[in-house]
Amino acid sequence: MNIKLITQEDLQEINKRLDSILAQQTEKAKKELLRQPVSNQEFIKLMGISSRCAQNWRDRGIIEFYKIGDKIFYSWEAIHAMLETHKVKSFKGL
Repeated sequence: MNIKLITQEDLQEINKRLDSILAQQTEKAKKELLRQPVSNQEFIKLMGISSRCAQNWRDRGIIEFYKIGDKIFYSWEAIHAMLETHKVKSFKGL
């Protein structure tokens, strides 16, 4: 029976590789999450608004959305674009 000892350096290298793999998997999971549509209820909760406000935003063309049957969905890109479009720069320092 052969016994191999792992040195401290070997252990550190293994930990670095595991951290790298974990970071890659975390990034992959984030990208996958951003591809999934956001339901109207999730959007309302995320933005802290009423369903009437969300309807108003859709009617006024403030946010792009998808309608499939009776269901409303938003893409993360549409949410981000809406926020960027309505960003107000700070007046401080003028």
